[in-house]
Amino acid sequence: MVRIQVVYSALFFAVVSLLLSGAAAASAQPDQEGPGIFPPIPPEPLRVVDLAVGCNNVALTYPDGTPVGVVVGSINPQGALYAIWRLNASPPTPGAGPTYEGFAPAAPQASDLQGVNFLEAVFLCVSVSSAVTMPAVQPWPYPIPLPQSTPGPGSQ
Repeated sequence: MVRIQVVYSALFFAVVSLLLSGAAAASAQPDQEGPGIFPPIPPEPLRVVDLAVGCNNVALTYPDGTPVGVVVGSINPQGALYAIWRLNASPPTPGAGPTYEGFAPAAPQASDLQGVNFLEAVFLCVSVSSAVTMPAVQPWPYPIPLPQSTPGPGSQ
């Protein structure tokens, strides 16, 4: 056990030293670009939707299969969400009509909604005015090519 701890401590020290020496070298010439030096990655654009008290119909822009906990965590203020509802137009039982699937943070064990998909419409039910923050959607194709000049009337 002691040997493992010593190796772990030495590895930790080596990694920290390497990171600090790299940070010092990178900060010495912040404007330099070249092989091995990459420009900073721009932050991902976000979409913020304001929510009124009660249930709000919102098209979610999370990727397919996003756990419902991610949606709950993106509501501000935390604790404002009391339910998420989604209409399932094609239920698993043949012959049955459309059903609602739901998630309640107060009773996750009784919730049948476990994940959401891109551009899926759900009802987000909140107890106070809130906002949900999601990834932004870029228009397709992006960027949209615009004409360089538009001929006016009578021009040839």
